[in-house]
Parts: sequence; structure tokens; C-alpha cells
Amino acid sequence: MAEDNQSKPVEKKEEQKPEIKPEMKKENKVEAKPETKKEENKKFEPVKPQTNETAKKEPGTKKAEKPQKDKAKKEKPVKEVGKKRGILARIIAVLIILLAIAGLIYLAMPSPERTVTNMLQKLKEGKLDEVKEYVDYKSLVSIPALGVYEGDGNLSKEEQEQQKWFYTSLEWKIGSVQSKGDTATVEVEITNKNYKTVIQNYAQRVLQKAFKGETTSEEEMNQYLIDELKRNDIEQVTSTQNITIEKQDGKWKVKVDENLREAIFPKLSEAINSLNSIGQ
Repeated sequence: MAEDNQSKPVEKKEEQKPEIKPEMKKENKVEAKPETKKEENKKFEPVKPQTNETAKKEPGTKKAEKPQKDKAKKEKPVKEVGKKRGILARIIAVLIILLAIAGLIYLAMPSPERTVTNMLQKLKEGKLDEVKEYVDYKSLVSIPALGVYEGDGNLSKEEQEQQKWFYTSLEWKIGSVQSKGDTATVEVEITNKNYKTVIQNYAQRVLQKAFKGETTSEEEMNQYLIDELKRNDIEQVTSTQNITIEKQDGKWKVKVDENLREAIFPKLSEAINSLNSIGQ
């Protein structure tokens, strides 16, 4: 009995493996496969191209920001153009102001040319009380034929109203200017009514009254002269004269001579000579 026990080999017990039921395998496979497919689908799902409409609907996407960037690019040049125009407008405004200041300074500075221009302008405007700043007005109108050779040069309102008609038709053009020290010569082309015609018509009215044995008062004679000057059918005469300007007490003043009188009262000297010849 003992030998039998020794001769029998010891049988090794096989480890028992847990039995896997087919049902469990199927369950694991079924549960695992859908999960992997879903993940793969998520990973490799193609990105749909976004249109403008989708970009508008999804402002958070990059394509939604693109139109805003384009809009900003378009607005930027407009703003820059506006700034440039604003700067240009300011520069132009400054230049205009500087030119205006320069013009005022130029007009304020005395010169022979401006002295003649200012004198003629004041005469034409009838501002005879201001003409004295540029010329000795009393000496200018001391002409017997004009009936204003007396007085101290201070004109009343009535005298100014009468004498302004001497200059209403004045027109002029300044030509060359030559200066030497305190003396200058200004070439001026002046147009005014023909004073030879004016004086002849005036004298004719006075003589007609004298032939009738009637006397003419000084006021009537002045009125006859003004009436003739107011006539629109009196022809215009243009003459070119060299007017002399002299500096007196640091200011330029026009010298009263025959050239000046002939320029302002054209043909007047001829009228006076014809009247003198009749009187002789």
C-alpha cells in the first residue's frame, strides 16, 4: 500500500480560470464599439465652410470678425482724409489772415502812389474835408471860373454838396512812379467831364440873362455851374499827367500845379483862355 502511494505522481491542480460568458463578451464589444466610433467621428468630422450669413450669426468666430476689420480699414482712410482736410483748411485760414494783415500794413505805409490814389478817392466820394490830408484843397480850387477862389479852405456842408459834383465822374489809373529823395513823380491817367464844354454852357446861360438886362446872383451862378456838371450828355476827356508829390513834415502831399488842375479839370485852361479872349 505504501508503494502504491509513492508511485503515483502528484497531480497538479490546474488553476481555474474564470469563465467568460459569451453574453459578457458581446456586451463589452457592443459597448466599446459605439464609443470609439463617436470619438472618431468627432475627431475627423469635416469643418463646414462658413458663409457670410453664418459669420453674422456667430459673432464669436474669426470669420465674423473679418467684416468688422474690413469696415475698420475702410473707415481709417476716411478719417485720415478728414484730418488732412482740416489741417489744410487751417493753413489756408492762417494765410488769409496774414495776407489781410500785410494788406493793412501796406495801406498804412505812406507812399507817393497811395497819396495820389487816396486824394482822388476822397474827391470822388465827396469827402472834401478829408482831402486836406493829401493836398492843399483851397489852392486846388482857387480858380475864378469855378467861382470858389475865396474862403479859408473850410467848406460848409452846402459848399461840399455843390463842389462834390466836380469829381463824380473821376476815373484814374496809376502808371509809373519815380522817386528821388523827398520828391516823386507819379504818372496818372485821369478821366473826367470836359470842363471846356461845362464852362461854355455855364457862361452862355449867364450871358443870356445879362443880354436881357437881368442880373445874376452868386447863388444862381453856382447853381448854373452845378446844373451843367449834373448833365449826363457832357463828354468825358482822358488825359495823362505827371503829378508831383512832395514830402512835408514826414508825409507825402500832392503839389498843386497846372498838371494837377489839368488832370482833375480837363480842358478847363482852354475854357478860361476862350473866356478871356471874349472879354478882351
